[in-house]
Amino acid sequence: GAALLPLLATVLLMNARYLLYGAAMYPWLGGAPPAVGGRWPGG
Repeated sequence: GAALLPLLATVLLMNARYLLYGAAMYPWLGGAPPAVGGRWPGG
């Protein structure tokens, strides 16, 4: 129940952070967004 809300919020924040990193690294990835198979240095 309520105990899952903080976990869900954390997952969403992590997801947003990955998306932001992906956008920031876009030029370095050769124009391939993470969803298409791009890789950013941290992962």
